[in-house]
Amino acid sequence: MVILIQIGFVLFALLLSVALAGVPMIFLLFVLANRDMNATSVPEGTMRFVVSGEDWHKTLTNVDGYHLSNDGVFFADNDPQNPLMPKPWHKKFLEEYGIWWVSFLWPYRHIHGFKISADKLIDTKDVPADSRMRDYIRHEERLIHELRFRFPRPVLVENVELGGDRWQVDILIMLDLEVVRPFIPVFMYKGKFFPLIDAAVQGVVMDLCRGKKVTYSKFTAMKKSGDAAFCKNILKVNRSAVNAPIGIGEAFGIKIRKAWVSAFELSPKQDGIVKAAKAKEEAIQLANAKVEEAKGIRKAKEEIAAGDGAKVRIPVSQLINLGVDPNVATDAVRTVQEAEALGGKESKITTLVQRGGVSGVIPTIPLTSPTTNKGP
Repeated sequence: MVILIQIGFVLFALLLSVALAGVPMIFLLFVLANRDMNATSVPEGTMRFVVSGEDWHKTLTNVDGYHLSNDGVFFADNDPQNPLMPKPWHKKFLEEYGIWWVSFLWPYRHIHGFKISADKLIDTKDVPADSRMRDYIRHEERLIHELRFRFPRPVLVENVELGGDRWQVDILIMLDLEVVRPFIPVFMYKGKFFPLIDAAVQGVVMDLCRGKKVTYSKFTAMKKSGDAAFCKNILKVNRSAVNAPIGIGEAFGIKIRKAWVSAFELSPKQDGIVKAAKAKEEAIQLANAKVEEAKGIRKAKEEIAAGDGAKVRIPVSQLINLGVDPNVATDAVRTVQEAEALGGKESKITTLVQRGGVSGVIPTIPLTSPTTNKGP
């Protein structure tokens, strides 16, 4: 019912435009283009597809500096082998007003709509700080009515094993893609062409990282911009890929203009290994510290023991020099040390009275200076 009403509107507008000589025909075409009916508008840098039922009829393009050949391949306007052919006057006239003719047979012939799975990077402020790189990519499936000639595409390559040290990293590759043969991705692959391009890029990145000289430290230090050797090698998939021996341009209708490494991080598995190794290293350092501490304690004890022996030998020799019997001097000094041990570090004992002894006399033995103790 809606279609019949729209057809009636078109017929009425045509009759009205003819009846009103003062109303230009271009006004009607603007109305039709705005409704994507018999005419349409094509945003700059995009293309739209006219279908008869569900089958391709023609492609409408609006790409500055490029044109679509009769074989359905994009070429630069100045390409010497495929130059831009002059357009019919009526097409050129309409396109100057931003109008592309669809068909008199609308709605049988109409603008084609198709679904794609578009991935794009999310602003870092919208993602938690501890997120993984995969959390920065938003997957979105939506219905579109035009295909952009050039567009960016993030591709995450996970668990890439580096051949030099077998570390595993996740690498985020940014692609600058360009449509070469628009019929292939839209009608042959029904808009489901992105996973194929992703697979080709993931394959070549893994191959490039398998070299024995590629270690994590070298990968971290190397250039990752679009003019770097590593990134230029990704463009090899334009000529040949694991899932496209003839190249992704011929196989999927889209080629890579430029590629660069946007970000990378240790894969979750490798991150766990690194953390475990760090914990092991810390445990080893702690154990070594304990060993050194034990050695220090043992050495301190040995020095204390040696010091105690010295303390015994020195006072005894001094007493003997003063004429004290050697046996009496030795017993006296040891008894003083035992008393000091009971008194602790702060002990100030300098004199000891001990009964008995070799001569049976009760001597008083000064340990500071014998000249200060002259008696009554």
